[in-house]
Amino acid sequence: DQPGHARIEVRYTKLDLVVRLPDWVEQFISSAGYTLLRHRHAVFNGRVVEDNLVRVVKGGKSYIARMTFSKHGERIFLVSASAEEGYFNRYARIFGAAVVSFTPRQGSASEFAEPMKVYVNPGPPALEFRYPASWKVKEPDELPPGKTGVDLFLSSAGKVVGYLHVKAIAKSSKEFPQLIKAKVLDDFKSAGVKPVVKSRTLELAGSATDRVDVWDIVSGGVHGELAVTVLGGNSGYVALGMMMPIRKQNPWAWMTAWRVFEIVYHDCRKLLDR
Repeated sequence: DQPGHARIEVRYTKLDLVVRLPDWVEQFISSAGYTLLRHRHAVFNGRVVEDNLVRVVKGGKSYIARMTFSKHGERIFLVSASAEEGYFNRYARIFGAAVVSFTPRQGSASEFAEPMKVYVNPGPPALEFRYPASWKVKEPDELPPGKTGVDLFLSSAGKVVGYLHVKAIAKSSKEFPQLIKAKVLDDFKSAGVKPVVKSRTLELAGSATDRVDVWDIVSGGVHGELAVTVLGGNSGYVALGMMMPIRKQNPWAWMTAWRVFEIVYHDCRKLLDR
């Protein structure tokens, strides 16, 4: 054993649901009770990573750990390099080399943690996107000309814990993003969802213009979140509305709902940009 109890470990966790790596890492650190000292996104040795410096109190002693996480298909790898707080700087260069140089021995057949399906509606307007096989498809009874759509939902213990409303709208002088967004909110209201307040507006990864509005909602007496965005393109628009629990109620459902929203968003953006 090295002075200061210095150690380097490599572990992995196998996922059952698609999640975003930053969300999973934040949940891991919070659940473990670690104190986050520094966090950054980085690329090490070809791996996209979440690089964190945390303080861990164990057995009455304070340790500093550099924890680097990377996602490879259904696995999340953690490279952890730690030492007692007073000794950490002595090993910092060795720890840095360890977390930067790590590479999984075997690659992943898929970028996703679970089997995926592809939804296709030739339209017009067309819809095509990937989604996890754990989510079920609910086709609408009827839509007016110039519109196509579908709903996806995830159930757990007999309860719906994620619901995605997808609608494509052909380009028309009568349609514009703010009106479409209001209609998506009306769709959820007609299903018994009560938007309480718009809590925040987020940028969507990879886009300089697309934004998502997040609403605090109440549905069936239970608090949740509703994320709504409208994408524009040459052929028209695609609207997405994702309903999910609040994070502290059901972290896994919240994490997978946001990841599915992200996957469908990117596929629909590509479709509109063709």
